[in-house]
Amino acid sequence: MRKGVNYADRRMTTKLTQQDIHEFWQQHSRFLKTNLVTESANPLTANLSTICKTDLAKAFAIFKQVELNAIMALTNYTHQIAALQQDIWQTIHNGHTIYLIGCGSSGRLAILLTRLYRLYNPQTSLQVIGINSGGDVALVKSIEQFEDNPNFGIKQLLQQKYTKNDLVIGLTASGESPFITKAVEYATHTNPGIQPWLVFNNPATSLLERNPQHIINNPHIKLLALDVGSMALTGSTRLQATTAMQIALGIALCNKPNPHNNSSICRQIGQIYQLIQAIPLTKLSGITALEKNIVAQQKFILYQTNDAVLGLSLLADTTERAPTFNLPPFENMNSLSYSQPSPFYISMLNTSSANDAWQILLAQPPICLNWVNYPETTAQYINGFDLSATSKRSSGVYLPNQQYGASWLLIQNKQLQINLDISPNGNKEQFNLLLPDELLQRTLVYKLLLNSHSTLMMGALDYFEGNMMLSLNPSNFKLIDRAIRYSQFILKQQHNITLDYNIIAETVFKQIQYLKAGESIVKKVTALHIDNYR
Repeated sequence: MRKGVNYADRRMTTKLTQQDIHEFWQQHSRFLKTNLVTESANPLTANLSTICKTDLAKAFAIFKQVELNAIMALTNYTHQIAALQQDIWQTIHNGHTIYLIGCGSSGRLAILLTRLYRLYNPQTSLQVIGINSGGDVALVKSIEQFEDNPNFGIKQLLQQKYTKNDLVIGLTASGESPFITKAVEYATHTNPGIQPWLVFNNPATSLLERNPQHIINNPHIKLLALDVGSMALTGSTRLQATTAMQIALGIALCNKPNPHNNSSICRQIGQIYQLIQAIPLTKLSGITALEKNIVAQQKFILYQTNDAVLGLSLLADTTERAPTFNLPPFENMNSLSYSQPSPFYISMLNTSSANDAWQILLAQPPICLNWVNYPETTAQYINGFDLSATSKRSSGVYLPNQQYGASWLLIQNKQLQINLDISPNGNKEQFNLLLPDELLQRTLVYKLLLNSHSTLMMGALDYFEGNMMLSLNPSNFKLIDRAIRYSQFILKQQHNITLDYNIIAETVFKQIQYLKAGESIVKKVTALHIDNYR
């Protein structure tokens, strides 16, 4: 029985329309070819959920090893990273703009990379623009229907004043997001002399097996296929896949090319490997265990920070917990009567309004699309996510249970200090870490700490089984397919029930409308089919 927060009083997703189902079946043939590295199970983490409950320190050690393996694999791609770096800096030298476009975790990465570039290069800060599907509101809540829409990426590019001399770099872990692939393909038609890039985490051959018409056949598109192995949690590309893109794009964006570029990139990857290897990650176990107990008691966590880049890292990890584990997303302060509190929230210290908090995080007002029929894309909506120190959520005034502050602080610009204090009635845990001077390297430290902490905490709370993501929120076609495949797998392996993909799909379609926060779509679907066989 799951020990997590009981959020079963509200549904998480709306009913699929017949048009949604029709579009899914139009694409489903590629889903049947289960050959993607990013969707494969990692043998190192086969029993991760059990280890999370019995030996949290060991779980951290395993997670770190998966991360190190992914980083080491990047040394196979130094030539391609160097070529991307050359194109980026040639575009900037010519006075044109780089567009980083992604969705979900890759979209949040695009925003973080943009912020990093501007800190490294303030003189040319406006020459890199990050585009996230749905606009900057997707930093806190993914907007449904965007990732699967092939026209929206193009529309967002044009809204951000893309011109034919600019360079588009698409970031998609799977390599298949229509939002991204169509935007990259569009860029090839505007100026044949400027070749866009597609960055992804699967072998190109796998993509062609699934879709022989894939845009990677286009000779005017340059490819960076960062195959770094399977994820610590099966299919969770917010983990090692996004880490690989963060390293590759970070090196290319934050460092100008030099005559010994390949060896320089290899050396930087080696330095990152050594940095991650040296982190005493197991010492985070106490904070993770304590936070797990808070969530298990249906109480709440407020992450407090005093640094913008650390804040963006916290925001990415906490936002991504919602679709990964079917948790309520951040609640909007403008519609509290209709919102369900997320177990986690962010507070930017020393800010007094939503505008202040967003300005600190992004160094500019949030990008809002203001599209008709999409009220979530307005400035009014995003400002309802008040991440300031004076917000209603910071005070916890409307929460049904107690909220505890977890501070992630940058001390004297050189040390990370994490504190979680539930005294006088409970324990106090602290984690201190001396940080590297290099800002890109810091973001990778933050990402590892947060990804491992949140994944292993949710494992200890029964939100996945083995290394299989059973509690995902099926909010797009990729996740719907994953729910179908996982249900099919469990029925066959654990219950000796063999069912056709299409039969399970129909059950998933029906059950999505009834799915509540904290419920497992996979367990719900498998239980129904088991009952039918009795």
